[in-house]
Amino acid sequence: MDLVVCSVRVDKHFGAIAPALKAGKNVHVEWPLGKNLEEAEELLRLSKAHGVKRTAVGLQGRFAPSVAKLKELIKDGRIGKVLSSTWIGYGGNGGPTEPERIRYMVDKSVGGNLVTIHFGHAVDFIQQGEKPFITLILRAYNASVLGTFKTASGILANRRPLIQLLNKDGSVAVKDFPKTADDTVFVHGIASDDTPVSINLRGGKAFRDTPGQDWRIYGEKGEIRLTASGPFLQIGYPDIAIAIHDFASNEVEEIDIGKDPFDEFSLPVRNVARVYEAIAAGDTSMLCDFEDAVERHRLIDTLYKANNAKLSKTK
Repeated sequence: MDLVVCSVRVDKHFGAIAPALKAGKNVHVEWPLGKNLEEAEELLRLSKAHGVKRTAVGLQGRFAPSVAKLKELIKDGRIGKVLSSTWIGYGGNGGPTEPERIRYMVDKSVGGNLVTIHFGHAVDFIQQGEKPFITLILRAYNASVLGTFKTASGILANRRPLIQLLNKDGSVAVKDFPKTADDTVFVHGIASDDTPVSINLRGGKAFRDTPGQDWRIYGEKGEIRLTASGPFLQIGYPDIAIAIHDFASNEVEEIDIGKDPFDEFSLPVRNVARVYEAIAAGDTSMLCDFEDAVERHRLIDTLYKANNAKLSKTK
């Protein structure tokens, strides 16, 4: 199977892969699919118009063993009926400084920023049940753990309109650089089974000696907690930990996430390798295809439009 792989900056995705789609080639592209919803929708249209058999987008967090373990624990009834879920993450990016080499991250028009990349990855692996986990989009795929959102709303904010750009050695390259990308993301909703869900992400560092990601899934019989030093389960961290608090016994059990052959690779490679394995095997059950990716884009576009409307009313 021929496969064209695109891993350039997001605002270059369209120009890089449109010719391949027109030639009918299978394509794997990093997330986000396009720099905005319009580009993503056009890439989806091109893939259909030219009979592309397989498309894949790099939302590889859904392949993470930690995500698989959460699904297993819920399926096995370890916490009973799920009552609510909260996810809190701290982006690293989006703080008072940004490396000069990735200054595009602060320019909203480029399409690669805390909302599209950090939130986009997180909302995808949070969603992951079979496909999905907690679904924030209008279209459901297979049976999900908590179901699609009946209602959802969000707040996006750019609280640091001026930041410093830093050189590789840590010195200041630009003292007051304008930032248009949002650094605060709060999304809340009610799932189809009436489960309240909250996803909160902000830029900058976590509070000292606290996790960079704290994900709780609260149930009738207990609560699952996943922690890590950062928000990117799609990359992974050496300190990812899952624990269950059993309410009846008041005991907290540390859960073994398990290992597989891909654990021999470095952390950033592992879930990407799992994606390529699925592509090679023709297993599309877990892959994020272009249609799936466009739905993620639609969620983000909806949040942008809703917040632009709110801002216009306050001016």
